[in-house]
Amino acid sequence: MISPETRVQIRRYYYAEHWKVGTIASELGVHPDAVRNAIESNRFATARPLRDSILDPAAQVAAGYQPIMPSFAGLVSEEQILDLIAYIESLADREVRAP
Repeated sequence: MISPETRVQIRRYYYAEHWKVGTIASELGVHPDAVRNAIESNRFATARPLRDSILDPAAQVAAGYQPIMPSFAGLVSEEQILDLIAYIESLADREVRAP
């Protein structure tokens, strides 16, 4: 089992900096399978709703809110969408502390 901080680091290296699994494993001193698990965990469960919200944010708006986010359809590449999803997912692994 790896720590949430290590999981965030793995995802940043893989999705944002495009490191290879073996390089990440060597850098962080973890087994390559741990890297693969960190990359794949929850990837497909959250990717579709996030992708849909990025491309068509007005499709689902919480009650009481106005649809103010612009659509990014046609403005960003598929790779950029995947990078943005990876970044958003990495934020969920961080501990939130009150100021």
